[in-house]
Amino acid sequence: MLPRIAIYRRNQDKILDMFGLAQVSTPITMISEFIGLVNQHFIGRATAICHQSTNGPKGRIFLIMYPLRYLPSGFIIIDPEDDCDRVVDAMLAADYSEEFCLALFAGEDFICRLMEAGFLVMSVELENDGEEGPSHILLPKLHPVRSVLFFPELHIKKSVRRFLSRYELRVNTDFDIILDKCVQIHGADWLTPPLVGTLKSLQNRQDIRTRSVSFGVYREGELKAGEIGVVMGRVYTSYTGYFEEDNAGTVQMILMAQWLDEIGFEFLDLGMSLDYKTALGAQNITPRRFVELFRAARL
Repeated sequence: MLPRIAIYRRNQDKILDMFGLAQVSTPITMISEFIGLVNQHFIGRATAICHQSTNGPKGRIFLIMYPLRYLPSGFIIIDPEDDCDRVVDAMLAADYSEEFCLALFAGEDFICRLMEAGFLVMSVELENDGEEGPSHILLPKLHPVRSVLFFPELHIKKSVRRFLSRYELRVNTDFDIILDKCVQIHGADWLTPPLVGTLKSLQNRQDIRTRSVSFGVYREGELKAGEIGVVMGRVYTSYTGYFEEDNAGTVQMILMAQWLDEIGFEFLDLGMSLDYKTALGAQNITPRRFVELFRAARL
């Protein structure tokens, strides 16, 4: 069972101390008032986080940034009651430079809201010396550079083309097996047992927009490579994968991209930028551009 919010809040100082951090007593909130003429460029950048007062004097614009809770180390804490979209807007406006935030492991619905806001959700285990309290927390990640594949730009090397016909792509056929193999090969440093359990549960839920999904390639009926990720609207976000023989991993990514393109997805979100992703035609884009594209495609 996932720890309850009340338990977390009683032990919050202890949890933060485990990270060598101290809790900030006062949330950082920016409230600025602009009177008269305001630089139009600045207003344009601020529209995601401000509103114009209908009761105040004519010409007044109140810029209210969503309150972000920072640790002294500079990391942001996301609360289960936060509006995750507004957190992202405030992070972008504040030019947040860290890759990760910290968040309570507060159940599947909260994790879904983080995913729906564009975070790639990771997790980490806490050492609590047997005392009551959460054993894991979340590390929502908004990459400073996001790797994205637009399907018309998919590049298939000649040396790989001859392997494509040797494999069969299957979707959501062996989700648990593929996810368990990823953990077995890569370890549970961020794919912690509670997060693995959540991803397995999201694959079967029908009452939410966010769904976890698996892709596997099979040769002569045997699974040779696979990955799991999350679907939100017309975007698929890749989380982790593995392969058991040469070229099988590359073939799996290519066949998956072609399948996503055929059924109407907008783009493939590959998360962290790596050379093998760039070799397939992926582009590196800014967090702000990613959020724009993601929100347009998640509806």
